[in-house]
Amino acid sequence: MSTVKQSSFQCYAKQWRQGEERAFNELATMAYGRITAAARAMLAKRRDLARFMDAQDLVHDVYSALKRQRNREFENLDHFVNRARVLMRGALSDLNKRMQAHKRLVEGAMLSLSTLNTDC
Repeated sequence: MSTVKQSSFQCYAKQWRQGEERAFNELATMAYGRITAAARAMLAKRRDLARFMDAQDLVHDVYSALKRQRNREFENLDHFVNRARVLMRGALSDLNKRMQAHKRLVEGAMLSLSTLNTDC
């Protein structure tokens, strides 16, 4: 990363920690392409989850989560993007858990219905 871009990143990160929302938007803009590419790559590996969430949804969720981490110190853009990747994995893991819970609920209901005695 160029020195100018690195100093811009550090300046925006400092402003964001101090409460400037506009600074987060600048950081997000700087990282958008890399975070979106990471989201697409993760969803390509998890086609079962990609039916329920697209890359834009995942990026939006990650930006919301990143925005809540104002007090976190990011060394550089790579660190910011890597944190986004960690949050993406967490979001996909949560989605997978919800899908599995729903599947167990549906299978349990089907099993309950199948055990009813209809010979009465």
